[in-house]
Amino acid sequence: MEKKETFRFGVMGAGNISNKFCDAAEKTEEVCVTAVAARSEERAREFAEKYEIHTYYGNYEEMLQKEKLDGVYIGVVTGMHVQLTELCIRYGIPVLCEKALTGSSEEAERIFRLAEEKKIFVMEGVWSLFLPANRKAREWLQEGRIGKLAVSNVEIGFTAPKNKENRYFNKEAGGGAALDLLIYALALTMYFCGEDWKEEQIQVIYNEDQVDVTEHVILRYEEHLSFMTATYLANVDERLELTGSEGKIMIRHPHYADQIVLYDGQGKLIEQYSDQVTENGFVYEIKEMVDCVRNGKTESSIVPHRMTLECAKIFDKIIYRCQGQKV
Repeated sequence: MEKKETFRFGVMGAGNISNKFCDAAEKTEEVCVTAVAARSEERAREFAEKYEIHTYYGNYEEMLQKEKLDGVYIGVVTGMHVQLTELCIRYGIPVLCEKALTGSSEEAERIFRLAEEKKIFVMEGVWSLFLPANRKAREWLQEGRIGKLAVSNVEIGFTAPKNKENRYFNKEAGGGAALDLLIYALALTMYFCGEDWKEEQIQVIYNEDQVDVTEHVILRYEEHLSFMTATYLANVDERLELTGSEGKIMIRHPHYADQIVLYDGQGKLIEQYSDQVTENGFVYEIKEMVDCVRNGKTESSIVPHRMTLECAKIFDKIIYRCQGQKV
């Protein structure tokens, strides 16, 4: 069997999340990171030395101009995601952009329209949807192991450090619980339940700087309800539960899940699944992007453009239209 050419990534950003991406790239066959760019050339240089990356830049566009790349991973602060994604598309380079790709539906529509026009692959990096534990849970659901789904519920949250300049509460950097935490709850709900809900209800708590710190979202599907809570104000019991007529699937810490449990209708333990293989869950979304690009696709079937767009429509109502009141 003929070996495929190595897929060459460029990385934008030299923070913690880019470290995780590069660690995963090292664990992925036929993939390498050949360049990194950051706002500071010194940070880019230090990052490049750590991962033995050949070239580094203190300017994002310069990397796109000078490097021959098969794809770019964007791991900068959320507030820069749209700008850099559009820049990569205009240079004809496929994009894997860390979540949340965008905080508004207008931006999402513009990005995907441009990507389709130029036939360039773009995917929001919701790594949770590729984890073996979540994939197994969806398999159980589709097999009817819990009967007919009646209720789904997701809670994700922690007590964020009270600092107006950090990534949690800095508006200019794209802070707020919606783009950081609710994105997981929404994406996971759509992963299990689909994008065709009939009605939505949203409640939001804002801090004194009008940064969203807690959200509660209810989606009414044709035959079930989905509840989602995301917060920076408390260490909640992070879980995802899918409850049906004949049982329940429970996932602890669903955004980085490694174990799931199946109960029958009386609460008796039926089956457990534990992921003993995954070292870095980013490897799965890297493989998905590489496969999609090599097959000429412009979007992933796991994280389709519509999923990102539907999330962005919810964010519209939290970030741009809410004024600390119910929607």
